Amino acid sequence: MKTKYLFSAVLFAMIAFAVQAQDILAATDSGVKVTTVKEGSGPTVTKGQDFEMHAVYKSQDGKVQFDSRKMGVAIHDVLGKGDGSKLSDAIHNDVLSRMQKGDVVSVFVPKSMLDANDPASKLEGDHVTIEIELVDFADAAPNAADLVESTIKAAGTDAGKAVFDGLRDENREGYKFYEWDFNRLGYQFLQAKNVDAAVEVFKMNTAMYPESANTYDSLGDAYVAAGDTHEAIICFERALELNPDFSSSKEKLEELKK
Repeated sequence: MKTKYLFSAVLFAMIAFAVQAQDILAATDSGVKVTTVKEGSGPTVTKGQDFEMHAVYKSQDGKVQFDSRKMGVAIHDVLGKGDGSKLSDAIHNDVLSRMQKGDVVSVFVPKSMLDANDPASKLEGDHVTIEIELVDFADAAPNAADLVESTIKAAGTDAGKAVFDGLRDENREGYKFYEWDFNRLGYQFLQAKNVDAAVEVFKMNTAMYPESANTYDSLGDAYVAAGDTHEAIICFERALELNPDFSSSKEKLEELKK
């Protein structure tokens, strides 16, 4: 599923239901308000750690703009590695840094905090809400997607594939393979018009996560960009086999078969 337009909003701001819950932060200096939906346990995530979370992103009237659970892939990031925006800093510093594994919180975000190019700024109302669930976190580890990205940019797609295959065969340095990061990287290459690299990166993701409808949906997007309708249809059909309710693939498959 195409996610490039949602990164800054989704990675750093997940807000959802208006719930009657205990405030964990009545109102922060940044302007966001946070309520607890479900309490987790254990230590809190700390700056520099890898974390994975799910997010449901909603408009003021309750319309869902994004739901990582429906995509079937947890969002990965590093705490403190924001994009420098007010919203990013607020979510990292005022929300995630206080969360425990298993916590689910609802965050109220005034639209005045959103950048003009943020898709959420076009939603109805004067605020958006995001529900964040902290799925897991751990000390930071080398990221395989970052290594593949730098290798492809320096030496080409074949070299990137060789690095990926080598890591999967013998990963002595403990690289982590996050579905979200490879998905993000594939769309970055698509945006840069490097379709061959995008196809290869998405193929890596299907190899790592063969039961994920999202990986096949994204690979289908790359084949569409490459002009290979036959392979695109195969990918979208495979995504729907894995998840019959995956609306993104359903819509694109119908369009291709017209």
